[in-house]
Amino acid sequence: MKWRAMIRGGRRLLWIIFIAVLLSVVTLSGCGADGSAKIPGTVAASTPSAPPRDATPVVKVPQASGKVTKETDGVMIDLPHTDQGYFMARYSGSKAQAKLQVTRKGEQTNTYVLTPQKFDAFPFSQGNGTYSFVVYEQIAGDQYVQIFETAYDVTMVDEKTPFLYANQYVNFTASSKAVAKGAELVQAARGELDAVNAICSYIIKNIKYDYDRAADVQSKALKVYLPDIDQVLAAQKGICFDYAALMAAMLRTQRIPTRLVIGYAGPLYHAWIDVYIHEVGWVNKIAYFDGKNWTLMDPTFAASGVTLSEFVGEGSDYNPVYRY
Repeated sequence: MKWRAMIRGGRRLLWIIFIAVLLSVVTLSGCGADGSAKIPGTVAASTPSAPPRDATPVVKVPQASGKVTKETDGVMIDLPHTDQGYFMARYSGSKAQAKLQVTRKGEQTNTYVLTPQKFDAFPFSQGNGTYSFVVYEQIAGDQYVQIFETAYDVTMVDEKTPFLYANQYVNFTASSKAVAKGAELVQAARGELDAVNAICSYIIKNIKYDYDRAADVQSKALKVYLPDIDQVLAAQKGICFDYAALMAAMLRTQRIPTRLVIGYAGPLYHAWIDVYIHEVGWVNKIAYFDGKNWTLMDPTFAASGVTLSEFVGEGSDYNPVYRY
């Protein structure tokens, strides 16, 4: 990617501002809007003659089994629901914080913070296989000591299932206002892509970027940050991790498997969503149609009238690292 050629003219100042604010936070890319054209890497919206889809939310919230599957000295790993693509974990030790590392053999390690005394849900996001679980307990500051390790063979009913459930990053319940809002937004949708378009268009138009919160994350004033989708919806603002989590929650409860992806778009540490359209498969990047042209779009940049393609081209510089 020729970044030097893209930083020019009146865009130079905007680029500097976004780099400063977003370097330590995540942003969302990949959303669509109404339109029927089709270009490589995208899918067309449903035809007007198609019947409206059922907009009734289906809310898949993980449940702890009450059975001790793996437990030792303040750590419990609850694994009876591996066929549904998730497990639950709880740290009940005396320290302020613990970290959980989850690795499928030969794949990238995912690291999570465990909230003391709370059962949290986590996805088997790397598919079927043997997963290892390692828990580290905080001693002081950034110093941790390993207190737990185990492994488990996972076979899911469907490897898309983890991306329909709530988890620590995409957290929702049947009473979440974001779930109800998502259902409201897709009432007229005639297909899955129409639903994606309706939800993403709402987020672009209504959710503003929260520069104060971004600065707190960047400065580490917020040491642990997890999206609260109802808070974001009520405040109508958030950082871009929030954008991704909010849209993923709305789509998952509309029966559309959605991955929250964190990685790099060019030099930016970045988050976006992938959606699964049944007639097509996983759509890793969705283009935005403005009535005349298709362009790769990011809600954060779109809110400022700037297309993400000015910074990452047409998607060739997307490098996913984690999926949740």
